[in-house]
Amino acid sequence: MTDPQKPVIKPPALLAKLRSLLPGDAPDTAATFVRRGAFWSLLLKVSATGLSFATGIFLARALGPADYGIYAYIMAVITLLSIPAALGMPQLLVRQVAAYEYHGDWASMRGILRWSNRTAAAVSFTLVIAAGVAAWTLAGRLPPQGLPTFWLALIMVPLLALAALRVAALQGMHHVIVAQLPEGVMRPSLFLACAGGLYLWLGSSFDVLWAMATQVTATALAFAAGAWLLLRRRPSQITHATPRYHGREWRNSALPLLFIS
Repeated sequence: MTDPQKPVIKPPALLAKLRSLLPGDAPDTAATFVRRGAFWSLLLKVSATGLSFATGIFLARALGPADYGIYAYIMAVITLLSIPAALGMPQLLVRQVAAYEYHGDWASMRGILRWSNRTAAAVSFTLVIAAGVAAWTLAGRLPPQGLPTFWLALIMVPLLALAALRVAALQGMHHVIVAQLPEGVMRPSLFLACAGGLYLWLGSSFDVLWAMATQVTATALAFAAGAWLLLRRRPSQITHATPRYHGREWRNSALPLLFIS
C-alpha cells in the first residue's frame, strides 16, 4: 500500500523528468539547464573514472612494473607541462566567452579564441623544445626507452593545452556536456580499444613505447573530434566577425589564474 500523503510520480511524469535531462540546444529554464548539466557531468565523470581505472589495470598487467612506472611518470610530467602551456586561459575563456556571447560582442569572442589558441600554441612549442633538450642532457640517467618515449609523449603537450582551451570555450558557450566528451570518454575509450588490440597482436612485444604511441594517437583523434565539435557549436555570428583583441586585459586576468592552476 502507498502512503496517501506521499506524492506518487506517475510513469508519464517520470518520463518527462527523465526526458528533461537529455541534452538539448535550448533549455526551458535555468533550473533545467543546471539540473541537466549536473546530471550528465556526473555521469561523464563516473565514466571517465571507470575508464581510467580500467586503463591503469590493463597497463599494469600488459607492461609490467618497470615499463608501467616509466609510462606513469612520463604521463605525470606531460600533464604538468600542459598546465603552464595553457597560461591560465581556460578559466578566462569560460568567463569571457560567456560574457561576449551575452552582450553579442562577436568580434571580441573571435578575438579571444584566436588569441588564446595562438598564445597557447607558442608557449607549448617552447616548453616542448625546452623539455626535450633537458631530457636529452639527462639521457644517461634515464631508464631504457625512457628518452624516446618521453620525446614521443611531448607531442601531447600542445594537444592537451589546446584541448583545455576548447573545453573552456564550449563551456562558455553553454555546451557543458559536449565539451567533456572528447577528453572524458572518447580519448580513454580509443586508447583502451587500440592498446588492447595491439597487445593481443604483439603479445610480449607490447612495451612502453607502443603504449605511449597509442596514447598520443588517441589524444590526437580526440583533439580533432573536439575541434570539429567547436566548429559546429560555436555561434554562427563570429564566422564573419573581424577579431577584436584586448591583449593586455586578457593577460592581466589570465596570469593570476595560471598561478592558481
